[in-house]
Amino acid sequence: MKRITVLLALCLIFSGLVQSQTTAPASFGPTPNSRQMKYLRSPMAAFIHFGMNTFAGSDGIEWGNDVKRPASTFNPAKGKVDTDQWVRLLKKAGFTRVIITLKHHDGFCTWPTKITDYNISKSPYMSGNGDLAKELSESCDKYGLDMGIYLSPWDAWEPTYGDSTPGDYNDFYDGQLRELLGGAYGRLNTETGKREIVEIWLDGATGDGVAHQTYDFARYVSTVRELQPNCLTWMTLGAAQNYSGPEAGFPVDAFWVGNEKGYVNDPVWMKVAVNGTSVSQYNMNGKYMSIPEADVSIRPGWFYHTSQDGSVKTLDYLINSIYFRSVGMGIPLLLNVPPNREGKFHANDSVALMKFGTAISNTFQTNLLTPQMSVSAGAVRGAGFEAANVLDGNYDTYWTMTDGQTTGTITVDLGKDVEMDVIRLQEYIPLGQRISGWKVEVEVYGSWKEFGSGQTIGYQRMIKGALLPVRKIRLTITSALAVPLVNSIEAYRSDASITSVGPVPAGINSTDASALQSLKSKKVSKLKFEILEIPSGHWPTLAEMQFYNSLNGTREEISRNGFTATATSEAKQAVNGEPDCPASNTLDNSISTIWQPEWKPKVSMPQSLMYNFGKQIDLSEISYLPRQTSDQDIATKFNIYTAENVGDPYTLSLSGGTFIATQKTAQFTPIASSDWTVLQNYSNTATAIQSKTNTAVAQFGVQGGWFRLLGSKSPSTGILEVWIDGVKSADVDTYAASLAKDVVLYETNSLSADNHVVMIKATGTKNNSSTDSKIILQNVFKLENGVKGMFEMSKAFDESREDAGTFTFEIRRYGSRSEPASVTFITTPGTGGHGKTYQDKTEVIQFAAGESVKTATVNILENSLAEGNKDFYIELNNPTNNHIPGFNTVTRVLVYDNDGDASNSNLNGYCAPGGTQHSGKKAFLESATTTGAKKNFNYNVTSSPASVYVKYLDDFIEAERGSTFTLNLKAFQAGERSTATVYQDFRYNKAYIYADWNADLTFTADEKIAEFGQQPPSNNVLGNYDEVMNITQSISVPSTAILQSIPVRVLYHNAWNALPNGACSNVTDGMAYDFKLNVVMASTGIKQQKENLFNAYYNPFSKKIICSGDFSVNTKFDVINSNGVLVKTQSVARQQNEVIISVPNLSKGCYLVLIRNSKTSEIKKIIA
Repeated sequence: MKRITVLLALCLIFSGLVQSQTTAPASFGPTPNSRQMKYLRSPMAAFIHFGMNTFAGSDGIEWGNDVKRPASTFNPAKGKVDTDQWVRLLKKAGFTRVIITLKHHDGFCTWPTKITDYNISKSPYMSGNGDLAKELSESCDKYGLDMGIYLSPWDAWEPTYGDSTPGDYNDFYDGQLRELLGGAYGRLNTETGKREIVEIWLDGATGDGVAHQTYDFARYVSTVRELQPNCLTWMTLGAAQNYSGPEAGFPVDAFWVGNEKGYVNDPVWMKVAVNGTSVSQYNMNGKYMSIPEADVSIRPGWFYHTSQDGSVKTLDYLINSIYFRSVGMGIPLLLNVPPNREGKFHANDSVALMKFGTAISNTFQTNLLTPQMSVSAGAVRGAGFEAANVLDGNYDTYWTMTDGQTTGTITVDLGKDVEMDVIRLQEYIPLGQRISGWKVEVEVYGSWKEFGSGQTIGYQRMIKGALLPVRKIRLTITSALAVPLVNSIEAYRSDASITSVGPVPAGINSTDASALQSLKSKKVSKLKFEILEIPSGHWPTLAEMQFYNSLNGTREEISRNGFTATATSEAKQAVNGEPDCPASNTLDNSISTIWQPEWKPKVSMPQSLMYNFGKQIDLSEISYLPRQTSDQDIATKFNIYTAENVGDPYTLSLSGGTFIATQKTAQFTPIASSDWTVLQNYSNTATAIQSKTNTAVAQFGVQGGWFRLLGSKSPSTGILEVWIDGVKSADVDTYAASLAKDVVLYETNSLSADNHVVMIKATGTKNNSSTDSKIILQNVFKLENGVKGMFEMSKAFDESREDAGTFTFEIRRYGSRSEPASVTFITTPGTGGHGKTYQDKTEVIQFAAGESVKTATVNILENSLAEGNKDFYIELNNPTNNHIPGFNTVTRVLVYDNDGDASNSNLNGYCAPGGTQHSGKKAFLESATTTGAKKNFNYNVTSSPASVYVKYLDDFIEAERGSTFTLNLKAFQAGERSTATVYQDFRYNKAYIYADWNADLTFTADEKIAEFGQQPPSNNVLGNYDEVMNITQSISVPSTAILQSIPVRVLYHNAWNALPNGACSNVTDGMAYDFKLNVVMASTGIKQQKENLFNAYYNPFSKKIICSGDFSVNTKFDVINSNGVLVKTQSVARQQNEVIISVPNLSKGCYLVLIRNSKTSEIKKIIA
């Protein structure tokens, strides 16, 4: 009986364990409501801007401000608006909801509201009987599309708008809400018999100088919930201020992503934290769920303009710059398509929509992963949470592990090579968003390579890469806030229209430098390839051998018709009865068949392949492609023998040639000794060649007026010569203080349209600073035959002050320039919008024959709002006369705000690293100082900070663009340098330094300045003492660094663990520091004062110089031109804060304003 009792007890314990193991994880943090989940599941929404602005002015306007236009202005040219066309095309393109602007900021209502006379019934449209809300509702019924509405809170027409005006505007606005949401409009739900609005946009925008109106958002939301409980509320996060209620009552279902470019950056935490009036978005620890919505227009403007018909976004841009950066990041996309004055989508917009929808539909039509494939995981929670759940197609099943596990790996084995370029991941967010770091790898031909990595997954994350034949997919969760839940892994092959292409624009010929070698061509009738060495543990294979002759830098393949091949050994039934592997397989144009020598038993090296050409050919190079289904089965050392005639004996032509063991693509080698060494996989753009002799020559041909030579500059490279058509054109010194690849070594745009021969010669000379005279070449870019030229923006990044008035930029033309051509530029929004930061512009720039550079301008708009720095973009398109867009066709323009604190002096908006300090509290920075900066700083402490993250704002560094300063980091030392005694300080950490040079509130891999220490350390006791305890790091400020306060972030992290999420990682047994760096403009020849007490700028509209500061009595102002001539002088007779100097006849140019008084003097530079 006792034995039975014990067994029963054990059974109960075991069953309890099983039950515990298979219980679903508890929810973590905020979770999405049904409105949000519906949108995340169907994240394609369309925006319709059609109203008063469409018909205002000669070609429509963007920003109506408070200009009051009569209702009669709204007058569609062809009678009834074609809402059927809108909805039909949107549905076909894959959209699931459409949101229409029924009232924009001008206040005009496109439904017959009873609340105001300023509405569609007072317009000529449909003789006063029009109702766009009703017409769109009926079209949505017809084609099955959900409907949402945009109802602008700002109303420039309504007299009750403004807190100080008579009447209550909130009553007015609530009345309009009730009209629209009361059941008359929206798509008909056939099950309930009620019309439903799925989303309402309460745009928070207001114009400059508009009377303040306090919006009663709580009342608005209450009305929405009362009348349309399933309607998602989109509004400013300001509506959530002081909210402390339950998650279910949080008012903001969705919010603005933060730009008008249609993208979001990683990490995408769909959580909001509220602390009184402070509302923090994208907050990993936020208490409320709110989803960012990415909005962007298909053309530059939100409203239709005829002038922008040629500026509709390309398919490539819509897919790669918008779709995969919004929907692919797990958030909804709201794409605006503005109808024209006829009330229809323009043909260009319609075509773009169809291409966009077709590309997406074709891409995601077939999931390449099936439930029958093998899935394994490093750990599994138990029954019901198996790894196979990620392939079962059921959203509500998922793979997970036991509570507390925040890292893990899951692998999908496809069983065969499958070509794919898109991988989609899903996290099961009904139980909360958890994953904070992930990596996807793919196995290609037996080798694992990273396909993508990031921080959050959220509802979904799509990774689009190059098309690869993938055998396995491995997802690694590198960090999570709680045990991760993964409910889906999918893979796709993208539609051919969007399959990834290389970095070189279409129409540009990119010639790999290995083809530029001036190789000696030999007359040969047969060739022997003798394999001398192979990687240890591997076996030589050859899929294809190809033959080339090079002339003027053009590698021409020789037809292999009539060629035969034999070998000293050929494998018979190489593996498990597979086909034989004869030498003839290397000539059969198939990469799936190979030659390999007999390996059962293995023959010894050397082994040879012999090729008989059947005739005499001119030959300079061969290429070797190894087996593609294995790794390192390649000849790493070889000899080449040739014979001029079939009956002649072989003679040694190349001795000791080498190939890279790990390269799977074809590798080229000259058949005879060369003056160059080929550097395989040298950079992202190409293989490189490095001169071996002082007489090395590279040669290529050019047809047309332009070419661009890329190579390397380094501390150990010398001087080269460029010769064109036998005439020396230039000496180029390739020395640089540090290695830089993909550098433009030489470029010309002045050649005739004829054929030219270019020679690049090593000289064997160098400057005194270089340690060697070799040269390294990488690529030549030239125009393809038939392409007459290309257009580029002169800069990828530029900047302007808000009060500059205009921004001037250059467009450059490359090519023969013998004929006229034109290109169009358009402006598109970034964080700065139309009519707020800049004046929208589309302009065709005409280049006459012979012209290579043109300037153009965009108006910069001044306002009095302290809104921070904003950016916008200028893009080139529509080149004519067989010209093409070049490499750099977009300029990002950053506009510096001149109101309030635009410098982000408190370093707000950055991710705050968390993690753990060392338990002994002896791992911390004792001091951080700088030397060589314009203003140095000093951080000193005597004990460990209380928190793992320190944002130090009591002092700051100031450094000029283009300057270099030194950062000195001294760690607290718990004991001496020792290989015998363990001391718990930073010696067991690695250190990392980052700086956010582009001030985009993120730290990219390019912004990592340095890292110190080994992972793991080579000595477990000494650790990384020598590398991290005292760091001296030189920091070079880029010439394009943003002029504001940015953090220099220093992280110390356990040296045995990888840093999972870059500068936003939670550190282990370490510390994280942000030190403030103020980036300032580089000094001119004028000595800078220690303090900048005064400011001065020129207003081109008023033709006045405005000076601001604390001006004491008798402060004098001298305006001096670039020739040193005094143009204007002025002084003040009383203390004042602003002085205006009238200069009505000031010519264009640069001027100095000398401001001086008895205490100080400053010189300010202005541009007229």
